[in-house]
Parts: sequence; structure tokens; C-alpha cells
Amino acid sequence: MKNLRVFAAITLVSFSLCSCSLNRSVGSGKTKTKVKGLDPKETNPSRAVINATGDGMSPGINSGQHGVGSEPNARAIADQAIARANNVSRESVVKVDPIRVTDGLLQPGRAAGKISIGQNAEDVYKAMGKPDGGDAAMGKAVAYWHQKGEAADHATSIYTARDTGENPIARVRQIRVSSTAFKTENGMGVGSTLAEIQKAYHVTKSESYKVGGQSYTVYSDPSGISFEVDTKGNCVAVIIYTKGAQPGSYLSLRPTN
Repeated sequence: MKNLRVFAAITLVSFSLCSCSLNRSVGSGKTKTKVKGLDPKETNPSRAVINATGDGMSPGINSGQHGVGSEPNARAIADQAIARANNVSRESVVKVDPIRVTDGLLQPGRAAGKISIGQNAEDVYKAMGKPDGGDAAMGKAVAYWHQKGEAADHATSIYTARDTGENPIARVRQIRVSSTAFKTENGMGVGSTLAEIQKAYHVTKSESYKVGGQSYTVYSDPSGISFEVDTKGNCVAVIIYTKGAQPGSYLSLRPTN
């Protein structure tokens, strides 16, 4: 019985020594096992598998001061991969101006042609030249330009208001056009019928006014666009303003001469 116990003890010690020798061989890099794959169910992968995931052999990966197979090195690899992916993503993104500066395009809540809501009024004056008329009071102003080659009542008007602060800037708050050259993406503009406008937008009656004995009704959409319609049901002018705001202004946008 005593001999049997001695034999069992010797066998156990021999097995432990072989196991330690194998682990040192793999961990030190003297013997590397080819890794074909890792079973997702594996809960305790071998050192060879861990080294394979962080061996620093992939192009562009720098293991730095950390040893292969270490957690810091694995994190560094992941961070660098994410950084490269982000760089590729940024390079592939095309920057698009939310306001398209296009002649004749009416963009509800944003712009009418090359004039945009919130634009510095001085920039508009530089681009449009000296106004043909206008008015100003209490930090508010209206300026209008008649369209070249068209009737006097076809004009572009802007309503501006100054910011508050030490250096207030006059910014465009509303734009009114009465030329047929301006259209929305769905083709609405001066000359469109009220029936056509009601199909394209959720307009409601917002105000009425008279000019030269003629009556007009303004129909507004919450997106930031209003249509002035005559008694025959035809649009005679379009107003662009900030989304959700009201089309009315402190000064009249409609030319008086």
C-alpha cells in the first residue's frame, strides 16, 4: 500500500512539471501554436490564442510599451482601429449647406433665391445694390428692389430687425417676392391658384389687406411660407419667414410706389 502511494505521488509531480514546462514554452515565444480559430463557447482560451489577438503584427498597429497579449495592448489596438474607421468616415462625408443658394428657389422657413432668413442685411445690400425704396423705424427696416425687365409691382422685399447687444446686426427676418421667377420645389409661387397651393401646403387664412381698392388674403403654412391671394384665387406674392413664426411685420413689406 505504501509503495502504491509513493508511485501515485511521483506520477502527479511528473505531470505538473510537464505542464509548467509547456506553459513556459508557449508563453515565452519559443514554441508558437498555429491558431485556426476560437470556439465562441470557449471560456478559458489558451495563451497562444490571447497572443494571436494582440501580437502587434497587423499593419498600422503599434503595440507601444505593452507586452503582446496584454489588456492595454488589446485596448490600444481597438482604439487605433476605431480612429482609422472614424477618419475614413469623416473623409467620405460630403458637407452640404442646409440653405441652397439658388436663383428663384423658394425654401419655406429658409430662403428666397440668394437671400436667406437670418442673413446679415449688409450682405444683401451689397449683393442687391441700392434699394428702390423702403422704410425704417425702431431698429426695424424694409427695403425693396423692383425686378429688372418686369412690371413695377414685381419686386423683392426684405424686412430686417437688429439684434440686441453692444454691436447689433440687422438681420433678415422676412422676404417677400412678387415675381413669377420664384418657385418652391413643388412649383408653387406667383401665378399658382389657391386650390393648387392648398394641395401642396397646409395653409390657413392669416390676414387680409387692401391695396388700391383691391382685396387680398394671406394664407400661411407653419413651415415658414405665406401666399398672398387675390379675389380671383390667384397668388400675387409669396413671403418667406422663420418656421413657426407669423408673417406679419412691424413695417409693411409691400411696396407703396
